[in-house]
Amino acid sequence: MQEYERCQQSYRLLQDRRQRLIISIQNNPYHRNELESQLRVVERDMHQLQQQMAAYAPQPMMDHHQQQHHYHGYGPKGGGPYMSPGDSAIGSGVSSGLVSGVQSGVQTKAHSDVAPGDLEQLDSDEIPPQQQPQQQQSFGTHAVSSRMQQASAERIRMTMFPDTIEEGEEAPITQAGGATGQQQSNLHRLAQSTQVLKTAVASLTQYQGSTELTARALPEIAKLLQPQNGGDTSAVSEAAKLLHDLTKKETSYKAVLSNAHVVRTMVQGMVSTRSLDVQKSLAGCIHNMSGDRRGLQMIYNSGGIPCLVQLLISQVDAILFYAVTSLHNMLLHYEPAKMDVRLAGGLEKMVALLVKDNPKFLAITADCLHILAYGHQDSKLIILASGGPVNLVRIMRLYSYEKLLWTCSRLLKVLSVCPSNKPEIVQAGGMQALSRHLGHRSTRLVHNILHTLRNLSDMATKQVCFIITVYMYTSNTFTCTTVLYTCTALWATYNSRRCLNLSMSLSVAFILAF
Repeated sequence: MQEYERCQQSYRLLQDRRQRLIISIQNNPYHRNELESQLRVVERDMHQLQQQMAAYAPQPMMDHHQQQHHYHGYGPKGGGPYMSPGDSAIGSGVSSGLVSGVQSGVQTKAHSDVAPGDLEQLDSDEIPPQQQPQQQQSFGTHAVSSRMQQASAERIRMTMFPDTIEEGEEAPITQAGGATGQQQSNLHRLAQSTQVLKTAVASLTQYQGSTELTARALPEIAKLLQPQNGGDTSAVSEAAKLLHDLTKKETSYKAVLSNAHVVRTMVQGMVSTRSLDVQKSLAGCIHNMSGDRRGLQMIYNSGGIPCLVQLLISQVDAILFYAVTSLHNMLLHYEPAKMDVRLAGGLEKMVALLVKDNPKFLAITADCLHILAYGHQDSKLIILASGGPVNLVRIMRLYSYEKLLWTCSRLLKVLSVCPSNKPEIVQAGGMQALSRHLGHRSTRLVHNILHTLRNLSDMATKQVCFIITVYMYTSNTFTCTTVLYTCTALWATYNSRRCLNLSMSLSVAFILAF
């Protein structure tokens, strides 16, 4: 009797919770899926409690009237067996779970010869299948709460870790309002953060694994760079391509930098191989390594500068590009490289490259020459002996690429302070070539040209006077720096020739400036 009352109390609690869930579904359509899932759990628990209540219910004594109507004793008075709560009470929305009535499809048996005292000895086989009670020890509010927590934990697991979903198991919908809803649930937002963290951990693991694998494989790759078996270069070519790909990726690139033997093998293989494909791949490796300070130091310590200078005579444009850009990075960011380039004959080979027709390639080459010639008189004389002024004037005359014009004008400005280079620049037509760009929109280019004309003023007095005066009358953009360069050039010309007309031009310059 106590078990029956306890089941009734639990059943009433579940009824109240079920009613609240139904109201919540009507008021919160965005969370319908989650609420319906909870409702199904509550209804299942109510069904099990009904079966327990049917088992623990007190058996009434049969009177003569009940015997005439063949009453069994396992259902309510005046009706047949209990109907399934999932089919009647819960499915129809009726709050009560004990609904009496005759269920079609279940044939009852008459036991008119059974005495009231023997009613408890009936076999379970004589009870309809839908009403056989499941013998459970206890099923109260604690068990209901445990089942709800387990269902919620399973839903969170499947949402946040979809990899754990077994085959045939349906993933829950975590987006409020269904798949087309615009509002996301808290669980969905939490799942997104979890996936981001999981991806980051996987990437970190892959990063470490890739570095370790590359470090183990590098010695074997270095052996392949040294061809054997009659000079067959197929293995060398594949190894060089593999190294080129490894230096493009950050993970494997760090492993390459940590192996000085491999870097030294690449540097030596650039000049020792006869295969252009191998040479191109290895030059690409050195080019990729020249992008940071540690790579520059590794190239320098491995004797890479003389090898790169040797590549400046290559007939393959890609190899030339890799060599020049690598040397440019060395000259810009590694001071000891300047002297090594000079000693390796880099100046002569770079001046010879000024006959190329690629503007961007010419700009990098001219910038390398400027870095080497700035503040170094011997480098200026080597450029002069190699025909540098003539090629630079030709570039200023033929090209319009602003960066190329700027780098060439910077180099001419440095060479124009050399007494030996001045006559060569003027004789090659440098005054006219420079004056063509005085009206350029690039201020830095115009400043370099005016500075160069000032340096050349003592070699071509009349030309400088005419060019600067015309520029001052025709130019619409004056800055303090422009006026300073112009007046300085006129003043230098005036001091060198003591011309009265130039003093008038100087006065005009100040008037136009202010």
